Amino acid sequence: MLIASIVLLAGLLTVGMVGLLIDPLHLPAPLLSVLDQRASVISMFIGAAGLTVSVFAVFRRPEDEGQALPHGGDHLHGLHGEMDVGALPTAAHTLPPDVASFTGRHAEIDQVLRALPSGTRAGVVGISAIDGMAGVGKTAFAVHAAHRLAARFPDGQLFVRLHGHTPGQLPVDPADALSTLLLWAGIAPQHIPSDTEARAGLWRDRMSGKKALVVLDDAADSEQVQPLLPGASGTLVLVTSRRRLTALPGAKTITLDVLPPREAAHLFVLVADRPGRFPGDPEVAQVVALCGFLPLAISLAGGQLKHHPAWTVANLVADLASAADRPSSLQAENVSVTAAFHVSYRNLQEDQRRLFRRLGLHPGTDIDVHAAAALGDIDLATARRRLDDLFAYHLVNEPVRGRYRFHDLIRRHAHARALAEESEEVRNAAGKRLLDYYLHAARDADRHTTQGVPAGVPEVSAVRPAWLPDLSTWERAVAWMEAERLNLHAAVDHALSHGWFGHAVAIPAAMLGFLRVHGHWHQALHLHRVALETARNVSDPLAEANVLNDLGVLQSWAGDHREATETLSRARDLYHASGNPLGEANALTYLGSLQGRADDLEMAMASLTRALELHRATGNRIGEANTLNNLGIVRHLTGDHRAGIAGLVHARDLHRAIGNRLREASAIHNLGCVQQATGEHWAGIADLVWALEVYRVLGDPLGQAHALNDLGAAQQATGDLLAAATSLARALELYRALGNRAGEAEALTALGVVCRLTGDPQAATAALVTALELHRSLGNRSGEAVVHNDLRELSLACSRTSGAGALHPRRDHDQSSAAALSRRRRALAVRRFSYRGW
Repeated sequence: MLIASIVLLAGLLTVGMVGLLIDPLHLPAPLLSVLDQRASVISMFIGAAGLTVSVFAVFRRPEDEGQALPHGGDHLHGLHGEMDVGALPTAAHTLPPDVASFTGRHAEIDQVLRALPSGTRAGVVGISAIDGMAGVGKTAFAVHAAHRLAARFPDGQLFVRLHGHTPGQLPVDPADALSTLLLWAGIAPQHIPSDTEARAGLWRDRMSGKKALVVLDDAADSEQVQPLLPGASGTLVLVTSRRRLTALPGAKTITLDVLPPREAAHLFVLVADRPGRFPGDPEVAQVVALCGFLPLAISLAGGQLKHHPAWTVANLVADLASAADRPSSLQAENVSVTAAFHVSYRNLQEDQRRLFRRLGLHPGTDIDVHAAAALGDIDLATARRRLDDLFAYHLVNEPVRGRYRFHDLIRRHAHARALAEESEEVRNAAGKRLLDYYLHAARDADRHTTQGVPAGVPEVSAVRPAWLPDLSTWERAVAWMEAERLNLHAAVDHALSHGWFGHAVAIPAAMLGFLRVHGHWHQALHLHRVALETARNVSDPLAEANVLNDLGVLQSWAGDHREATETLSRARDLYHASGNPLGEANALTYLGSLQGRADDLEMAMASLTRALELHRATGNRIGEANTLNNLGIVRHLTGDHRAGIAGLVHARDLHRAIGNRLREASAIHNLGCVQQATGEHWAGIADLVWALEVYRVLGDPLGQAHALNDLGAAQQATGDLLAAATSLARALELYRALGNRAGEAEALTALGVVCRLTGDPQAATAALVTALELHRSLGNRSGEAVVHNDLRELSLACSRTSGAGALHPRRDHDQSSAAALSRRRRALAVRRFSYRGW
C-alpha cells in the first residue's frame, strides 16, 4: 500500500496535479491513513522532489501533537520539534534560495523596510504590493527582501506561488492557497474547513500573535490575495504581481522599473561570469541597452555568453542588434522574454489585445489617448479605459500624465503580434487613420503659429477625424505640438516608407510655424528636405512650390540668405507657372523681405507691392497683414516714415482682428523699432516691452531674443547702459540656446558697442571680433561693415586714452554715442524687418 501510495503521488507530481496535494481533503480516506502512517518515508520522497510542503505537517493528526516522531523520522525533528496545535512548524520556513546575482534595488528595499509593521496599531498588517512588467525581477526582489528580513520574523517565512501568470496553469484558488497555509500552521487536514471564508478566519486566528513574513508570489489580482492576508499586526506580507493591485487595502505599492544602466551592467557581468569583464566596459553597456535594461533579458543574455565559451561580448552585441525578433532571441531552455510577455498578453481580453497590437504599429516613442483611439478605431472613453487596462498589466508605462510608452522589448512584441494576427489591410487602415489624425491636429495647432495660408499642400484627408483634441488656444496648441513633435517626425518617415506621399509633404507644412518659432530649425530643415524630395518624386509642382516656399523661409532664418533667395525665387516661378496667385503672393512676401535685408529696397518694394495686390485679390487677410508689416519697414527705410508707420499700424490692427496674437506682437515689435530708429526712444521702448511680454506669455523664445536685442539698442540710446547690457546679454543667451547664429552676431555687435561705452575695451574687442567671424560665416556683408566701423571707433577710443588708464564711460558715450546710433539705425532697421516682418 505504501508503494502504491508513493506511485500515486509520483503520478500526481508528474502530471502537475499539485492541487490535490495542496488540499488533502480531496484525497480518499484510506490513502490519507496510509500517508499518515508513513509520513517520514513520503516526506523524504517529496523532499527529493524539491517540494516545500511538509508532509508530516500535512498529515499529522491532532492527537500526535507532543509525541515523538515515528522511528526513522528523526530527520524531521528539526522541522517540527515539540509543539502544540497553534505553533508554526519550522517547515513554514519555505522561502526559495536567495538569488546569488541579485543586484541593486536599494531604494526599493528601503521602501519595504518602511512598510515593516510597527506593532503600535493593533490588527494592522504590513503589506507591500510589488508590481512591474514581466521580466523585471519581482519574485527575485521579494525573495531577496524576505531573506534580508528573515531574522525579524522568527515565527516563520512562508512562500506561496499563486500562479497568476504561469503558462499552462490556472491561478490558484484562494481556498486552496489557504489550505496550504493552514497545513503549514499545523492544522490537520480533517480539521480544515471547506468554506473559503471559514478557512480565512482560521488562518487569521492561527497567525494571531505571530511574527511571520508571508510572500504571495505572482498574484492574479487583489481578489485572489485578500482572503490570504493574516490579521496579526506583527506580520509582513509581500505580494508580487504583474498587475497594479490598486484594490488591496492598506498596501504600500512598490513598482519595479528596469534597472539603471550601471546596475544592469553589474548584473550582466555577474551572470556571464567572464574573467576580465567589468560593468564599465562599453560592449557590456551595449548589451544591456539592447536588452532594454530588463533583468530577465540581461540574465538570459549573460547566460548565453556563460554557456558559449567561444562567444565574445561583441558577438552577442552583433546578434542582438541584428535580430529581427529580439525578444525571441533572448531565451534559455524553456524560459524566454517572448514567453514572459506572451503570458501577460494572453491574460488580456480580446479588445485589450487588439489595442495592444495596434499600439505596436505606432511609429513614435509615446502615445496619448487621441492617437490610441485613431489606431484602435474606438471612441476616446473606450481608448482611455483600455490604456488604463494595459497600464494596470504593466504592458505600458505612463511617465507623464496622459502619455503612454512601451518598453522597447514589449514594443517589439506588440509589433510582432500585430504582424502575426492583423491582416495587411487592417494594419494599413490603422496607419492611415493615425496619419490623418496627426495631420488634422497639427493643422489645428498651426493656426496659432502660422505665418500665412499655405498653397499647394496636398489634400490627403478631407474628413476631420473624431479623435481630435481641443487646440483652440495658443497654450494648448503649443503644448500639443511640443508633446507630439517627435511623433510627427516619425509619422512623416512612416508615411514616406509606406507610400503615403501626401502626408509626407503635408505634415511638415503644418509643423513649420511651431518649429520655426521654437527654434527647432534643424528638424524643420530635415523634414522639408524630405518633403521636397517626395514632391519631386511624385511630380507634383504645386506641392514642390509649397515646400520650397517654406524651405526658403527656414534657410533665411538660419542665416543662409543667398540660398534662401534662390529657393524662394524657384517657388515664386512654380506658383506663377501653375496659376496659383495665393502661393505666388506668399513667395513674393518672403522674397521681398530678403531683398530688403540685402538693402535692395527698390526690388523689395516691387515684390511686396505685388504680393499685397495678390493677397487682397485672393482675400487672404493673414497674408495681407504680413505683407503690410514688411512693407511698412521698407517705406520707412526709403524715408517715407509716415507711410511706414501707417503700414505697421494697419498690420497690427489686422492681426488683432484675426486674433493672431503672435503676429500682432510682431507688428508692434517692428513699430517699436521704427520709433526707436526715428528718435522716439521712449515710445519705442514701451512697444518693445509690450511685445517682449507677449512673446514670453506665448512661449516664443526667438521673439523674446529679438525684442531684448532691440530693447538693448533703445536703452543704449537713452543712456541707460547698464540696462542695455543686461538686455543684450539675455538676448545673446537665447540666441545661442536656439542656435541662431545671425541673431548671436547682432547681439554681440550691439554688446561690443555697449562694452566700449561703459569703459571695458577688452570685453568690447572680444564681442566684436566674435561678431565679425559670425557675420563672415553667414555671408552678411552689411553686418561685417558695421562691425568694422565699431572696431575702428574702439581703436580710436583706446588710442585717445592710451597712458591715461581705462576708457571713461560717460565721456566716451557723450562723444560717440550719437554718431554710433545714427550709423546703426539704418542697419538695425534693415535687419529688423527681415527677422520679424514675416
